[in-house]
Amino acid sequence: MIDFRYYIADDIYVVWIAGINRYVQLLEPAFGVFGMWAKGTNKETIAEWCASRYSLSEAESLHFVDDITNHIRLLMDSKPVVKTEQVAYDEPATGQKDYFATAIYRFGTHAFRFIYRDSYLEDLFHPLFVHYVIDSKTIDFTSTFELYTENGADILSVNELTVCEFPARSVDLYQGAVFMEILNAIHGKQMNDWMGVFHASAVSDGKKAVLFTAPSGSGKSTIAMLMMAQGYASLSDDFVPVAIRDPEVFHFPAGISVKPGTADLLKDQLPQLQHLQTSALPGDELYVAPANNNIHPSVPACAIVFVKYDTEIAFELKRESNPCMMNDLIRQSWIAGTPEAAERFLHWYFNLPVYSLRYSDNNSAVEGLRKLFD
Repeated sequence: MIDFRYYIADDIYVVWIAGINRYVQLLEPAFGVFGMWAKGTNKETIAEWCASRYSLSEAESLHFVDDITNHIRLLMDSKPVVKTEQVAYDEPATGQKDYFATAIYRFGTHAFRFIYRDSYLEDLFHPLFVHYVIDSKTIDFTSTFELYTENGADILSVNELTVCEFPARSVDLYQGAVFMEILNAIHGKQMNDWMGVFHASAVSDGKKAVLFTAPSGSGKSTIAMLMMAQGYASLSDDFVPVAIRDPEVFHFPAGISVKPGTADLLKDQLPQLQHLQTSALPGDELYVAPANNNIHPSVPACAIVFVKYDTEIAFELKRESNPCMMNDLIRQSWIAGTPEAAERFLHWYFNLPVYSLRYSDNNSAVEGLRKLFD
């Protein structure tokens, strides 16, 4: 028996498979074959049903059933591989108590003390949160985070308790774990309260949010900054959390990544860019703070936009098929591997309009995106 959930969109069965937390898209009769096989029906019985229902020969039907079930077995047998970069580094000695640096970050009413054991770990987080640094020795901390490398693992301790460790230099996994600890603390939630986290930028008008998603360097943060210049609030950049109940987009207060050229372009429109040093080398990332230190309220999403900066097109905003764009979204996302989260995600995603945006004219892009909030 295999546990699964599904959603029907445009005659496509979008199926989530428990255990491997994978989504596949099937048409009929493939879904019928999968459904029977997942419930434990043997292949011969499924082939007889398939032959009768779709007027196939016994050989054709059995071959078709084998193709579907073998494909699913391959998915279930495949194991995700954690990729880690092999980098030479000086590992702090076990039990080392000397700290490389400390910082206190305040997000709204919450203050976090970060203790960094080395410069590598500081570089992973401090540029994102430097705008929230406060100089106070009397403030009450929400939590104390200690980040260090020991015995080949990057480790996070919160309030002197180890909460996670990953192979050294597993950047995405480690950053994600630290971000989730911050997120839960400032919003008073736990891991099972989240449907997922999306590699996107999200902006809000105070009532609704639009998510901009794309591979790194495709312009999603630039679009978010352009929208901010027109009065929209940034909810998150690169790390957009969505709750599992009444799925809403929550605020994650990290700096927004911008390229030096974008910062120069928007300096006259965004006050927080006025004093930003933009003499960085091409390709370097700069981080700017959102408009203020407040934690914005959660809001429902009203659209997902797949962004691509394209010098050959001034502006094109096109409605896309949700099934066609789904893999691009999932590929850059973490969705909780529970039946409840899978069902919630499927209903959430397939009830949102999905667009592709290709642009080079900033003003046209902003004016077109404004309409999505209406």
